[in-house]
Amino acid sequence: MTPSSPIHRPFLVWAALLAALTAGLSFVPLFDLLGYELSLALSLAVTPASLHLGFRATKDAAGAPALARGVARSLALLILPLALSSANALRVKNCDYLGGLAFYALLPGVTALVGAALGGAGALLSRGHRGALALLLVLPVGGIAVSLLRVYDRPLIFAYDPFFGFYSGALYDEDVRVTTTLAAYRGWNLAWTAGLVMFALGVRAPPPRRRLLLAGSALALGALVATWSLARRRFFPSAEDVAEGLGGRHETPHFVLLYARGSATERALDAVARDHELRYAQLVRDTGVTPARKITSFIFPTAADKRRWMGAASTYIAKPWRREIYLQHEEFPHSVVHHELAHVFGAEFGDPLLGLTLHVRGMLPRLDMGLVEGLAVALADDGDGVMVPHEWAAAMKALGLLPRLDHIFGAGFYGLSSQVAYTVAGSFCRWIIAERGMPAFRALYRTGGDFERIYGEALPALERRWSAFLDRIPLDPSAQGLARERFRRPAVWHKVCAHRVAALRTEARAATAAGDRLRAERCLRQIVADDPGDPAGLLELARLLAGTEPTRAEEVARAAEQHRSASTPLRAQALAILGDLALRAGKADQARRALDAIEALSVDEAIRRQARVKRVALGDPRFGRQVLAYLDRGDLAAIEEAARRAPDSGLVAYLHGRALHNRGDGAKALAELDRARRLGVGDALVARELARLEPLVAYATHRLEDAAAGWSRLAEEPATSLSARVNAQDWLERVRFEQSGKLPARAISPVEAVEKPASSRGPTK
Repeated sequence: MTPSSPIHRPFLVWAALLAALTAGLSFVPLFDLLGYELSLALSLAVTPASLHLGFRATKDAAGAPALARGVARSLALLILPLALSSANALRVKNCDYLGGLAFYALLPGVTALVGAALGGAGALLSRGHRGALALLLVLPVGGIAVSLLRVYDRPLIFAYDPFFGFYSGALYDEDVRVTTTLAAYRGWNLAWTAGLVMFALGVRAPPPRRRLLLAGSALALGALVATWSLARRRFFPSAEDVAEGLGGRHETPHFVLLYARGSATERALDAVARDHELRYAQLVRDTGVTPARKITSFIFPTAADKRRWMGAASTYIAKPWRREIYLQHEEFPHSVVHHELAHVFGAEFGDPLLGLTLHVRGMLPRLDMGLVEGLAVALADDGDGVMVPHEWAAAMKALGLLPRLDHIFGAGFYGLSSQVAYTVAGSFCRWIIAERGMPAFRALYRTGGDFERIYGEALPALERRWSAFLDRIPLDPSAQGLARERFRRPAVWHKVCAHRVAALRTEARAATAAGDRLRAERCLRQIVADDPGDPAGLLELARLLAGTEPTRAEEVARAAEQHRSASTPLRAQALAILGDLALRAGKADQARRALDAIEALSVDEAIRRQARVKRVALGDPRFGRQVLAYLDRGDLAAIEEAARRAPDSGLVAYLHGRALHNRGDGAKALAELDRARRLGVGDALVARELARLEPLVAYATHRLEDAAAGWSRLAEEPATSLSARVNAQDWLERVRFEQSGKLPARAISPVEAVEKPASSRGPTK
């Protein structure tokens, strides 16, 4: 074969290698369908191939036709992998083939074109010198190094590169799709590649054409240089760019808070600052270390803004080595400030490069994410309202879902869902800190997880004792059902159409918020079609339809309730929708049956509490219709009418107080809640919620002593759940910190007091 032949030996070798890679990846989850992951892998693989083919095509036959042959051969390399991946769709479901094609075009497609063009330009400029090819092949390695340096040195976690194209960043951010920014970046790559090719062709062209090509190259490259500042800010934003884009800055004794001007964060800035300082003080006490410098907290107004600036939409991120955390605004108090700050505190006893648990054993570096996330979960358990990590782990064990710790503290961490991995790591780390103390755990963290060296016991021995501890934790009868629902979703690797479903869910929520019900319904119906094995999509669709199409909503809710994969909590949610639909239709008996069915299930208190309130309302003609209208539509006028009709009802007073609190009328809300407590609400679950709500309203109205008294009662009440006791203790610390600027000495936590003698533990249902 001649060098000008469209098919020659280097092409065949590279084609075989890329086809073999695609065939192998066809059996690897996420890479087994045409989409982002496969496109990224093929971009990396086609980079040296295209550089080589472009160089070979042009080194002996300098000129545009030869360079075009190199580009054509490089693009042809992608035909067989595309065919193989498309054929694999007969075996593995691909819900977004067109989206996959877009990724394929923008990642390996553009990479092949850019690589071949650069290879050809290198051959032209070096007159085919072999050393030039070696230098060209170093470029992608340098590009990856630059991308890693940017991720290390800037807030961003995504990476754009002319060769691999785009790396999305967070593994747990499942909504990965083609964006206008990606398209713009690849257009940018093509533009400067065209400028370089014109320059290379101009250098070797005869004088008349040389001037034209060099002038065109100068114009193209000059325009790109002139717009570099704008492009850099969009594709590789620095901390200064992000701070400027947000616009707001506020300093506290230990933080630099960066926020968006005019945002909800700015309106609540004092509370946000107090929240940060409280968590800082708690971590100083609980870790025994103090950060050497101020921590920067980037608080974006929305998840979309966070995605734009640094790449994480659905996940929160900390960069301990930069002493930075990246959040989006939440209502006070923020749910993850404590967790993300714990990562930054870990940097004080972590490795010197990342402040994590990076440790070199033999020739390979080892990063133990189980310890990294376990530390944060262990230190920042503020009570989620349902169970603490120990209880979740005990319920997982009872269900046979508990993974081995060598999976958690090792590479297997990434193969588990985040819910499972974080919870188990947090429970074990909390246990070992309570058992052996924080100084020993700091030493463990510093060694990257050398359990035997620090504790004198290997991980399996520690695991057996931790497992025995879990056996002695008393569990509520609802625990297993709640755990089955919380942990039923697999890791992203094993989800059906993970990226497509995540993108559709994001779009559905945005459409619902914008009032575009038709678009939201289309998205939810597509989710149900793409992933029929998950009844959660049916529930979301039923809720959407309930307001406008009750007959269809009932059909969908019944399908969710009867779904073979429906857990007990999901069945309860479906029954709640059916009960509400029956109430709206005036079918009281049907509604009672649905509410009775919920009561018979072992589900969390919130669902049972609302079901009980509705049953009471159904049986009381004085206020029933008004209470049901309030619960259904949030109708404040209806609950005010109910309060006038039944001034002696503690239950109505509780609901009225809750409505007033939601409206922001704290003083009136507190009076109504106090009246509800004096009258009595008639149900233990409602009474517990009243006891939780009263101190929250007192705190919101700056009655700190009243709030502290309420949380003290809640923390000491035997019927209060462990998670609620932990949460009450956390609020007590918040109040004392705001009153004095100091934290109380760490008492025995309710979490450490959870263990009961094995003989006192009843059977788990």
